[in-house]
Amino acid sequence: MTQEVVQQVADLIWAGRQDDAVAAATAALESSGGKALTAEQQVRLLVLRSESQALRGEWPQATADAQAAWGVADRARSNALRARACVALVAMQVREGHLTQAEATAQRGLLAAERAAEPVLRAQCLNLLARARVTAGIDLRGCIQLREEAVRVFAQHGETVLHAAALRGLAVTHSRLGQTADARRLYLEALALSRGAGDLAGTVTALNSFGNSSADVAENLRFLGEALAAATALGDVPGKAMIVNNLGDAYMRLGLFRRARRLTHEALAIARRLGDAQTTAV
Repeated sequence: MTQEVVQQVADLIWAGRQDDAVAAATAALESSGGKALTAEQQVRLLVLRSESQALRGEWPQATADAQAAWGVADRARSNALRARACVALVAMQVREGHLTQAEATAQRGLLAAERAAEPVLRAQCLNLLARARVTAGIDLRGCIQLREEAVRVFAQHGETVLHAAALRGLAVTHSRLGQTADARRLYLEALALSRGAGDLAGTVTALNSFGNSSADVAENLRFLGEALAAATALGDVPGKAMIVNNLGDAYMRLGLFRRARRLTHEALAIARRLGDAQTTAV
């Protein structure tokens, strides 16, 4: 029955029902103090709740759940669970700008995944190690190699959602190196995979990134508009704030200053609401 709850929470996140996902995960974790759950079930539920809370913009809570997942995994002495918890924790550390910690956590997860002989988890840690380094502007060409390896592993194992995520990361790295054409090609490849898998989160990121990379304002607006619709359907509050801000920039380029200011103010209002709730700006 508990395994069904884990799948139910994952399905709710996938469907954009973040409030229901958090409630279902919380109920399962609090049932009998979590004693009816295996360590793997606890880690999976904590990681899923962390993901859903991040989409709601509740970053401190999401980070706390990722840290709790690590604690459960460490007590269970499971390298596979340690790697899974590290994946969630690195994502939050990067979001919050703790890049030195994020790199150390990714390295720790990478070691755990290698000890557990888990190639997919290892590839996730490689991709996130690259994410921390790219965000910090460190060894971009080395990060290309890390992400290309992750892409190969995900493709070999049929992990479409993770494959798309690694392609998006590879696109970001090429973009940072000034290789815009390569970046845009990879964004479109990732977008096709995410759409084909029905992955709203991946679709939001790919649409926003591709649209924001366009020098053509009409194309920029079209892709950002699609990204906003997808983010709203997913319940991705920080993503919505970012996309609305990008739309404001696009309208500014068109000289539609009143609309641009309205969108910028809307994005700031979302960021302030998140800040009031969590003392962390988007």
